[in-house]
Amino acid sequence: MSEIAARPVRVLPLVVALFGVLLLAQTLHNLFGLGGDGLDNFFDDGLHTFLLGASAAACLARAAVATRGRMTWTMFGLSLLAFLIGDVTWTLLDEGSTSAVSATVSDIFWLAYYPFAVAGLVFLIRDRIEGFDLHRWIDGLAAALIATTLGLIFFVDPVVNDYENGSTFSRTVEFAYPVCDVLLLGAVAGTFAVTAWRPGRTWLLLGLGLLSFTIADSIAAVQTVEGTYEAGRYDFLWTGGALAIALAAWLPYPARQRPVLLAGWKAVALPIACQVLAASIQVLALFRHLPESERILTVLVLGIATLQLWISRPRRPE
Repeated sequence: MSEIAARPVRVLPLVVALFGVLLLAQTLHNLFGLGGDGLDNFFDDGLHTFLLGASAAACLARAAVATRGRMTWTMFGLSLLAFLIGDVTWTLLDEGSTSAVSATVSDIFWLAYYPFAVAGLVFLIRDRIEGFDLHRWIDGLAAALIATTLGLIFFVDPVVNDYENGSTFSRTVEFAYPVCDVLLLGAVAGTFAVTAWRPGRTWLLLGLGLLSFTIADSIAAVQTVEGTYEAGRYDFLWTGGALAIALAAWLPYPARQRPVLLAGWKAVALPIACQVLAASIQVLALFRHLPESERILTVLVLGIATLQLWISRPRRPE
């Protein structure tokens, strides 16, 4: 018997279409006020909560019936469930608070999303990659570092530079969201490199979902710091990210494979690209202040990429 019975396979496109329409409606309301202010509670609380809950349930249901990837989708299901509880807690206890920058009970559940998501990625990498190839794992490390550096520059720095309000603890909590998101994206980018940039649909959807969370968290963090955050304005980004992760759960689970072996210039294309990007960031630092941590990361990328170029350089046939 196949892992997904015939009937669910036929129903899945209909479910995806239905949730896609609901997500589109939420997006139009959040951005353009579809239906007017009278539907704010319906879209911002009711529909948003329903779609997050459905996404968490979809991952956990997949874990319950899967023959492979059970731990992967259990972890992602728990991560989305934790995020959902944080949203509900914020709606019930903290929405409308006069304090623009303060840690709340909701942050406990929102931050719990990250360790579960990390565990899910670890199980997925374990099930996806077989064996060890030094070249590809160096590629993965370089890609992860460069993704992390870019994330720090474009997502974390705006929060750090503008954050003048709130206690030290509150600042730490607010920083944690974009930082953790960036680290997750770095892990995904590194895995893409290990698979020679052929990760498959499951990994692509996961990457898209995590990217959507990163954008939403970064916007929320910056606007919270500036005191301009509008509740519900960008909820569709979190909803869309959760739905992307849930859809990934119901795609065929990635088969195990050894790291792809590349030869010739294909083996050095990524290190060269990383060197160019890292050098560009160093040049950017001449015109814009960058924290020492980001400049150190780019130096590490340059070193790793140079090592990879030496290891993978084209050689004459023996």
